[in-house]
Amino acid sequence: MGILPSGLSQGSAVPDASEHLGSETRFVRVTWVDNAGIIRGEAMHRNHFQADASRGFYVTQGAQGLPVTRDAIAPDSGLGPAGGAWLIPDWSSLRSLPQAPGLSSVMGDFVTAAGEPWSCCPRACLRRAEAQLAELGFTIDVAFENEFYLLHRVDGEHSPFDRSPYASAYGLVDAWPILDDMARALEAQDVAIENMMAESGPGQFEIVVEHRPAMKAADNFITVRETVHSIARAHGVVASFLPKVFPDTGGNGCHLHFSLNRDGRNIFPEPGSPHGLSEVGRRALAGVLDHLPALAALTTPCPNSYRRLAPGTWSGAFQCWGHDNKEAPLRVPAARGDGGATNIELKTFDATANPYIGLAGVIQAVIRGLTESIALPEAIDVDPGTLPKGTVIPMPRDTGEALLALEADEALQAMLGEDLCRAYLAVKHAEWREMEHQSHEQITRSLLETF
Repeated sequence: MGILPSGLSQGSAVPDASEHLGSETRFVRVTWVDNAGIIRGEAMHRNHFQADASRGFYVTQGAQGLPVTRDAIAPDSGLGPAGGAWLIPDWSSLRSLPQAPGLSSVMGDFVTAAGEPWSCCPRACLRRAEAQLAELGFTIDVAFENEFYLLHRVDGEHSPFDRSPYASAYGLVDAWPILDDMARALEAQDVAIENMMAESGPGQFEIVVEHRPAMKAADNFITVRETVHSIARAHGVVASFLPKVFPDTGGNGCHLHFSLNRDGRNIFPEPGSPHGLSEVGRRALAGVLDHLPALAALTTPCPNSYRRLAPGTWSGAFQCWGHDNKEAPLRVPAARGDGGATNIELKTFDATANPYIGLAGVIQAVIRGLTESIALPEAIDVDPGTLPKGTVIPMPRDTGEALLALEADEALQAMLGEDLCRAYLAVKHAEWREMEHQSHEQITRSLLETF
């Protein structure tokens, strides 16, 4: 039996939509994320929604085979124009959209005509990974640091909102009317903000949200992207999460912080132990580090992602880990006092990823670390780019290398499952074939407002 969406048991009906929709809701959008990382959805009038929610909403299976560059199903994806899946609302994700009064949104889980989770459903993939982790007695909490640019668009050209430097007090205040509206809209959608700041690039900002369980964190990832875009447009500017907007300025990451819980308690900190991490924390770190090149195909999947992952840019260009080392893709952040390390940061994650698939991959790597004897190498606490050649292994230099690493990683392929793995690889190969020889300017022009 597969893992079903929240609140359902095998053979049960979806609850009456009227139990969930507020009186102000006129339309409801059922939302999903495809293998290209595009947020998709269809809005239905509440009367039609209430009539059909118990059966689900039909979507052609081919929709999960579309690359980011065009609405044409990727060859060899195993998906075509015939056949469909049904989106079942996950009521725990229902939210009213402050930026679109009268419209609510709910994430959907893909199921087959028989009501089983569809093998190509990204949320089902994450549910499987969470269930496997739970079998070991653990849950995972996740938070994202969301970086984006605010841009003026004039005659089709984009320029930075301002020229403020890293952590600029002036930059934060100048953008405050926009940032505050974003924060208010996110809070209204149950996304708790931890902090906001001006980042290093011109017109670049960051919104950090609080830790949540994996599925809620992935839903929040999508909510932040959508809300930031729509609030920016309402203020007459453009927001972009594209990993590398300008070739010579800071890139947009979506750094992932994670910790493991047992019986509701974070089990990473262990004062006095090596690195301040418990044995479980060290094993989890070793697992993610070991799978890092293949994970890149899931967490930094866009050709533009590798414009960001360069030495000397605090983005994680080498396969290593460090204590509070901004150049390491895996960082154990320092904790105040002697309480030990509370979380691990993964820098090689950005907003072009499908967060459900990316998080599922991270969880599978953690599981491998917990169940296999994977040695944790020594920390790198200097800039790895300054070490002699061969001391540390570079991360994949482009999408093509990352896809090769994924195709050689049996554990991550098994986590995806045969059908999702085939579709995902086909979509990413199609994107890589089209963009491999394009310039930074060409890729940026086509994807700037997509992400």
